[in-house]
Amino acid sequence: MWTSILSVIVVINELMASNAGSVMSPATNFDSWVEFYNPSNQNVNLAGMYLCDDADHSWQMPSNIGSIPAKGYKVVWMGSNDIKPNQAPFKLDCDGGTIILKDKNGTVVDNLQYPSAMSRTAYARTTDGGNEWGWTSTPTPEASNATAVFASERLEAPVVDKGSTIFKNSLTVKVTIPDGARLMYTTDGSLPTAPKGGAEASPWTDFIVNGDCEGTDATCLVSRDANGSGDVQRIVDGAGYNGSRGIKIHSTANASNDWSAQLFVYTPDHVWQTGEKYRFRMMVRTDKAARITTQTHGAPHDYINGSIMDGSYNVTTQWKEIAYEGTITNEQTGASYDYWTGQSTGARMQSIVFNLNVDKKDNNYYFDNVSWELYTDDGTTLKATKESKDGKFTFDNTTNLTVRLFKDGYLPSVPVTRSYIKTSSNYTLPIISIVGDKKYFTDPKIGFDCDGDGTNGKTGNGQSSPKNYNQDWDRPVNFSYISTDGEMLFNQDVNISASGGYTRSQQYRSFKLKSSKVFDGQNQFDYPFFPQKPYIRSKTLLIRNGGNDIWRHNARFIDPALETIIQRSGIDLDVQSYVPVIEYVNGQLRGVFNMREPNNDKFAYANFGYDDEELDAFENLTMKNGDDTAIKRIFELGKQASDNSAYEELQTLLDIDEFTNYMAATFYLYNDDWPDNNMKAYRSRNDGRYRFISFDLDYAFKGCWSDSENNPFTNFARFKNDSAPRTSYNKDIVNLFLNLLNNTDYRQKFITTFCLMGGSVFEPSIASDIVNELLDKVKPMCQLMKQQYINDGHDPDRAASTIKNSLSGRASTMADYMKQFSAFGLSSTSKRSVELTTDIDGAALTLNGINVPYAYFKGYLFGTFSLEAKAPAGYRFVCWKKSGTQYSTNAAISVTGTDAVKLQACFTALTDAEKTAQGLTPIRINEVSAANGIHVNEYFKRNDWVELYNTTDKDIDVAGMYLSDNEKKPLKYQISKGDSQASTTIPAHGYLIVWCDKLESKDQLHASFKLDADGGSVLLTAADESWSDRLVYTAHQADQTVGRYPDGGSDIFVMNVPTIAQSNISTSYLVPVEQGDVTGIDIAQISASGSQISLYNLAGQPVITPQRGNCYIARYTDAQGRVKTVKFIQK
Repeated sequence: MWTSILSVIVVINELMASNAGSVMSPATNFDSWVEFYNPSNQNVNLAGMYLCDDADHSWQMPSNIGSIPAKGYKVVWMGSNDIKPNQAPFKLDCDGGTIILKDKNGTVVDNLQYPSAMSRTAYARTTDGGNEWGWTSTPTPEASNATAVFASERLEAPVVDKGSTIFKNSLTVKVTIPDGARLMYTTDGSLPTAPKGGAEASPWTDFIVNGDCEGTDATCLVSRDANGSGDVQRIVDGAGYNGSRGIKIHSTANASNDWSAQLFVYTPDHVWQTGEKYRFRMMVRTDKAARITTQTHGAPHDYINGSIMDGSYNVTTQWKEIAYEGTITNEQTGASYDYWTGQSTGARMQSIVFNLNVDKKDNNYYFDNVSWELYTDDGTTLKATKESKDGKFTFDNTTNLTVRLFKDGYLPSVPVTRSYIKTSSNYTLPIISIVGDKKYFTDPKIGFDCDGDGTNGKTGNGQSSPKNYNQDWDRPVNFSYISTDGEMLFNQDVNISASGGYTRSQQYRSFKLKSSKVFDGQNQFDYPFFPQKPYIRSKTLLIRNGGNDIWRHNARFIDPALETIIQRSGIDLDVQSYVPVIEYVNGQLRGVFNMREPNNDKFAYANFGYDDEELDAFENLTMKNGDDTAIKRIFELGKQASDNSAYEELQTLLDIDEFTNYMAATFYLYNDDWPDNNMKAYRSRNDGRYRFISFDLDYAFKGCWSDSENNPFTNFARFKNDSAPRTSYNKDIVNLFLNLLNNTDYRQKFITTFCLMGGSVFEPSIASDIVNELLDKVKPMCQLMKQQYINDGHDPDRAASTIKNSLSGRASTMADYMKQFSAFGLSSTSKRSVELTTDIDGAALTLNGINVPYAYFKGYLFGTFSLEAKAPAGYRFVCWKKSGTQYSTNAAISVTGTDAVKLQACFTALTDAEKTAQGLTPIRINEVSAANGIHVNEYFKRNDWVELYNTTDKDIDVAGMYLSDNEKKPLKYQISKGDSQASTTIPAHGYLIVWCDKLESKDQLHASFKLDADGGSVLLTAADESWSDRLVYTAHQADQTVGRYPDGGSDIFVMNVPTIAQSNISTSYLVPVEQGDVTGIDIAQISASGSQISLYNLAGQPVITPQRGNCYIARYTDAQGRVKTVKFIQK
């Protein structure tokens, strides 16, 4: 079976790629793993051997990897290499792949081509070292495969007739049970396990491991001597009942309190709940007669209550049994009664504690035969799994139901979880419910949402002692998203982990909910969570606890409010979209939290379609993806920024518009937890430009350090030579910006952009309206939470007041700070008060070549500035007015002087004749994506799309109009919603997306053709064929589109920032796309031959000058009077 010429004989025996909570690694994570079997009679040391996959990963195993015993097994873990360096730095591929073991010389010892994975199953040899492979849901890491049960098919997921929901009285649920299958369920968040065969199981479950003390594991029996040595796990020979092994603990006469010596009987795998029935047994004796007392704790030393069972016991030199059977109370668990749900919440009891220093004696205590059992009424035990014979459930309280099907000869189904939340409240915000095994949250050794006992935690984030919550552990949970009316909008198994920095120490931490292929390939969320971005597809959601705003305002408001203000302005800056939600975790109401987009590489995936391997990305200049080649080149070019050639190259690596907006917004808000922290950026490795993400603005308005320099620019510059380990991370970015100011063009660009922050983006009246809108949305639910005594984070009014008060008068102050900073060269230039407006909606203004958000400015500028007014489709520019008096009839003007000035751009509607002359149609093809790699349709496919724009002041129904990608077949597809729910009406100056993918319309429109990614044209023709519109597009990348700027205009560009169903924006990277000229008809030559040609639009009106992109009728009359007509499109 094995080739004898190999230096070692080892075979790959078992592997698990989709380890969704099945087997925990030494890194305290659910990593993928591969098991090796050694069929020889000698141990095999894996040190120095190589583990490889088919993605060119090759890892030489370290000296501490260990050996495979003769005829034995060894698991090598893959992933979490940052936690445990002796785990491989890559993972098994859930999509299937190759795993190879090589000896120290690079000779292949064994290799396996393994199939795509199924969650919670291992792929293994059916006999150790044998040739046959199969699937098992009972993995056997470092043990014989002989005990595993194999099957080739998996049962389908159980069908539950009701999704996660909210209810007020009671709720009935039905789960379908297929013939021959058994339905197992849990209600505590744990995974249902297989039904037990044979005799009826005991109704009692003992949670104490090694209670007879005959083994070495003392995890559940923690001893504390009074001599100050701290907690130990001590089991010694001769200390037990009848001379067996047992526990020995010493007390002293000079102890300071009763609890100087203690025994903790601890159940790490179970948190005791109010109302649970239990029984406890333990043998005890002493060297001297004494009294001991009891307490309840969470984990050891997490005190809850002063008494359980009989409260105190007299013990003697003779062995005595302590036995008690009873029911757990609220007081013992530390839970509180929730009036609104009718349930007890917050239970954390895991320990019965015996205090051994009550009598203050030098004494020894001996313990043995310890058991602490939970009663379940139907005979099932492990992890509270029960069986339903008929699949019918009735719930009178909040219940998290997890169901799973089992059948002999089949792999068990995936679990299905539903959250049924009982509440009398009328929620006005959507609900998220997170359900998982409680031990993954609160267990002191493996729980990610707790302090922990220091065993596996990590220091940092302001904590000098190890904390579990500092670890980036993943734990499997189920995630439900429920609407305000109780409809389950989304449900999926995901990984959860703690998120944030110092704020991880808050009572309720921020979470990341992460899709993953370990859950049967579900590595994305097919639901539009953010109304601001309805066409993106996310992989990760951030459920944020409010960050530092909790400490600052007892709110979760300031960062999402400020990011929303930026987002509404339409400037090109990456911000995290925001939806306030009500959070439940394992049935416990936690309050109003913020659902956000992530701010890492998964933001780049959702917003630009970049996968992890396509990215260079960093956090505080520590690379998280790719390498630092490009960013280092940017820094080098920055040192030469005054040279235009260097500046031009720099702009190919750094998105200069987005970077300038990022810097200007952050300076204006003066987040003083920056620039030494909170900097993240990414770029596509395919000739992409770095973009920065704005996040964590909780300390805006100098909220972090009260002694910070008042001038944000001066404060920023002090980091340019910083060498302190904590604050010097980003000094190269500090120097980059300061170096860029040496370039005259960039300096003017930044000054203008910074002024726009005060006069447009954060203009007080605009910002206050947005803040009030957001406050009105969350305030009622925050008040409701406080009525239920959930106070943390529910004072948004305080944060809202800070924003509005801080923005009032800020534009003037910030302009002064900029003037004072010498690098801007403004010391001798006066600031001037400027107000810019338009007399119609939809017009565009540029200030020094930069678009003015809202076409409105009320702030301060410096010296002479240039303005340009651009009319929206259907209008033309008339004049500028200064303080109500005509100032100039030129759309582009230069404004000199130093006095305050008020200017208004005035427009007038085009006449029908002017519209015809300009080729303006009521509906225009506004943007085209023929290589779409970003946006998703209702099928969550990234297919081609066309955006239509309504140029008029009235809503227009486009049903009956024609869309085509073929100029010879302009009537190729007639727009119709058919029997679908799609809309065909475009609001005045609004947008409509038509997907070009040949799919059936459901809630969106889908055309019967696809677009050519190599370039082409798109035509739109009126239903009566009276007019047509045409847009020619060139080949473009997956993260680009071709569109008009401004919306509905005649100028067409390749755009680096796609804006599906939103206003197109102008950037420094627009590339013009020529639309072609009229060809094929020479009117002068025809007239000279005695023939005549007349041109008409499709409405039959004569046309003198045809416009490109439009459809016309040519009427040809030859010298003999014969007439022919032909329809054509001007190119």
